[in-house]
Amino acid sequence: MRFSLYLFFSCLFFLLSACSSSTSELAIKQNLGATPFTSAPAESFKGELKFIGKQTYFTPCATDDLFLIRNDTKIKDIYSQLNRIKNTPLYIELSAEIYITPNDKEARMRVDDIYYLTQKNILLQCAKHAGPFSLKAQGASPFWRLTVDKNLILLASKAINQAYKITKEPIVSSNQTSIVATNEQGKMLRLIYQESPCYASKNKEYWGYKAQLETPWNNFSGCLKIQATPITNNVMGDYQSTEQSDLISLSLNAQHQVVFNQKTENIIKTGFWKNKSADEIVIMLTKQGNNPLQEEYVFSRTQQTLRAVAINKNNQRSPLLIPLIFTKVTKQVKPALLTPTDAKNINPNERLDKKVQHALAVYFHAQNSDPKNTQFSVVKYDLNDDGINDAIIMLDWCNRSNACEMLIFKGTKTKEAYIFNSRISAVKTPLNVTTDLHYLWKSLLFKTDQQSFLLDFDGINYTLKIKVPLEKNKKTTSTSHLLFNNAPMYWNKIVN
Repeated sequence: MRFSLYLFFSCLFFLLSACSSSTSELAIKQNLGATPFTSAPAESFKGELKFIGKQTYFTPCATDDLFLIRNDTKIKDIYSQLNRIKNTPLYIELSAEIYITPNDKEARMRVDDIYYLTQKNILLQCAKHAGPFSLKAQGASPFWRLTVDKNLILLASKAINQAYKITKEPIVSSNQTSIVATNEQGKMLRLIYQESPCYASKNKEYWGYKAQLETPWNNFSGCLKIQATPITNNVMGDYQSTEQSDLISLSLNAQHQVVFNQKTENIIKTGFWKNKSADEIVIMLTKQGNNPLQEEYVFSRTQQTLRAVAINKNNQRSPLLIPLIFTKVTKQVKPALLTPTDAKNINPNERLDKKVQHALAVYFHAQNSDPKNTQFSVVKYDLNDDGINDAIIMLDWCNRSNACEMLIFKGTKTKEAYIFNSRISAVKTPLNVTTDLHYLWKSLLFKTDQQSFLLDFDGINYTLKIKVPLEKNKKTTSTSHLLFNNAPMYWNKIVN
């Protein structure tokens, strides 16, 4: 009798264990044999570069992930050329693939290209919006900067801001690329760049290309970088399984992180994802809790659905008995309406800012204009998220509605401190800073005569004349920052 009971409970324990095991793992067919993990094209990343011992590691922005970079010779060569401050973290933009091999316990990175490397504040660099630009270039002697947006070249220097239209395909040779563009006056500009180490900002920055710029009035030289391309295939988001009996959720974020949650069994697996092609993504699960794992799924994509028919576990590929199908979960998010309620007021300082005063004097001198008794009032705000405050200046040239002339100077870390950017007529304070971005610059909103007007940056400067009021049904999100809001203006004279 005792033996029979022993057999009964032993069998019961075995069955319960088998059931538990079958629900924690997806049901598979017979193993198809050894299969390498999937390789995929390199993608753009930005984040922090770390040197630990003799190894090089990369941590993407907004994550705690740490990827070992195996082919790090070029990175170390660049690092040796920088006038670096010891133990200062480095920000890097690069093209790379995340991968794992059967012998690895954690994922690694293979680097294809290095676009940009700097000692600038990593948090600020990571917070920057990628924007629509495909190329950026700049030089210091004399100062100039350039961006390429689709078929438009936007050029800024101390003397002029201009837009040039690209009308022909770039000429690409074995060692350089040439782009020709013309402005509205028919003047031609030529940008020539080639892959070659280029060091800027007193050797504290690395750019991947050297650039030559030929313009109607001068020739310039400097550095150029290819903009790290943001992910645009809309694969990121939350998904829910539709076929499996076990309730499974899947989350993919912009930092290529994955969370695979088998909710019924309370099993959470994490890892990374990458694009294999336009309609396929690869998901590699590398950890279950703190335990290493190697599970790969190749999902086909159809609109809002992901579908996998096999699993590659430890380089052993097996078909799934039931396809793993996920449907994207859509969330309704209502944008916040722009209201001045509880806004943070940013107002002029009583103390005279001599650097702004000097920048204004230089501006009027360049315009061959005498400011005479013109007075100005200024506030500081970072309009383009580069970590440097820009100067928003109101002149006392006002109309009967108290709408005044406004100047915007871009803040820099050069000895000039501020460089002229925009001049806008008939602006009424207060100005509400919005989160709407145009060419990386925030839009500004103000009201006059019971109407709202939106100032957008056009790639070169803010709109010169206000023509169209903000549509009543247009929703604009707010940063809750008000400039010149019901406070003393503290007017100062422009001194030549």
